[in-house]
Amino acid sequence: MNKSVSRRDFIKTSLIGSAGLVLSSNLKAKSPTVTSSTLPIPPLAESKRGQAIFLTAQKCQWNFTAGVKSTVLGFNGLHLGPTIRVRNGDNVKVIYSNRLAETISVNIQGLHLPSSLMGGYHHPIGPNQSWSPVLPIRQYYSNCYYHAAIPKGQSEKTYLGLTGLWLIEDEHSSKMDLPKQYGVDDIPLLIQDVRLENDGQLVFKANSNEGFLGNQLSVNGAISPTLNVPRQMIRFRLYNHANSRQLQIKLSSQSLFYVISNEQGFLAKPILVPSLSLSPGQRIEIIIDMANEETVNIEAGQALSFWDKTKQLFESSDALLSNILLTLQPIGDKPLIKEKLPITLVENPVVAGDYIKTRELSLDNDPPGINLSSWDPKRIDTYAKLGTWEKWTIKAKFPQSFSLQGAVFLIKSVNGAPPLPENRGLCDTVWIDGTVELLIYFTHVSSPQIPFVYGSRNLTLQDAGALAQLVVEPR
Repeated sequence: MNKSVSRRDFIKTSLIGSAGLVLSSNLKAKSPTVTSSTLPIPPLAESKRGQAIFLTAQKCQWNFTAGVKSTVLGFNGLHLGPTIRVRNGDNVKVIYSNRLAETISVNIQGLHLPSSLMGGYHHPIGPNQSWSPVLPIRQYYSNCYYHAAIPKGQSEKTYLGLTGLWLIEDEHSSKMDLPKQYGVDDIPLLIQDVRLENDGQLVFKANSNEGFLGNQLSVNGAISPTLNVPRQMIRFRLYNHANSRQLQIKLSSQSLFYVISNEQGFLAKPILVPSLSLSPGQRIEIIIDMANEETVNIEAGQALSFWDKTKQLFESSDALLSNILLTLQPIGDKPLIKEKLPITLVENPVVAGDYIKTRELSLDNDPPGINLSSWDPKRIDTYAKLGTWEKWTIKAKFPQSFSLQGAVFLIKSVNGAPPLPENRGLCDTVWIDGTVELLIYFTHVSSPQIPFVYGSRNLTLQDAGALAQLVVEPR
């Protein structure tokens, strides 16, 4: 793609080198001072020449607003974790270390692995203990994420910062004519709603039947930050790691932008949209053409009126104080030649095969459970066959995300209608508000001793029992 600003000049001009750290996996990161004027970029950790990936869970200090330190959680000394990038065909050693005072575990959502290597509830890591699996990466291009997976405790731990992006590149994605300079024109955005005390500390008080809602938006651990970008196509990897809030993403300029991928790979072609729904746990890539934009905000939802903001001084509210996620400030001259995205992203998109079984699920929230049953770690709820398709019809009276391990799916219908074009790629997470039909393909085996799990991605409801266990058997 044509670049109107060189990478060296852009980094000097935009100060992105001081706002974010791009590090190899074996370097320790120093905590930056984050202000409301700069977007922090999570460090990039890659497994090169057999290097291990280190993920150390620990407490740390972080500034959501200028001059006010908060005690949070994170990996490798930073709030949130580094962006992990691996390649299809790699064998990656990951060293998980726990420097917290309680037992934790870590799950990589979206990664295709046997359950014995998946992590999660069945691989607890005690205080000052480590776990070092070698992960065979045999998967096409995907946007995954890792997060705390602690029975009845993951919602707060993830909220406090135990999560990060895990990216898988393949030969096809590496050759595609898309922005790919991490931290320059390829930007991760980890988004959640938060609530801060006057002293800057994060507050987590969740309704056990509904989940947690904050009153401010945080992106990469900053409130309403600014990012300097070159005047070209800019790629954003969106990850909603909120507890329960669905986000409606749009631009303040009302400009259209492109959607290019769902969680498990590229769409068949770029889809031009005016807005985008981003549900908890979802990862979606968008591209914004900044060539002719002036300063523009990426927004989520509606801004509060002055009167509503005043009311929040005297009474608690779940409404957002501001709908601004991120302000984009273009730098450099406008390009003489207009950039174009590839017309086709995937030549042969996945088409569902014949399904061999149908299932119906009800996601309950009062009390939390699935089909009126609460999670029991000693019970297997579902048996499926490796390499087969099933149709699952999932209903929820209380809107929430659904996700699963050990499988991917295509959305067949949403409340009786076809899915929107931007939601027709391979997924592992979906918003349920009514009835959704999924065509699910099972990718790896699991055992009764170490099963996969599926259920609500509202982490408060999941902690309270809206979860079930899945065994995928060889055919």
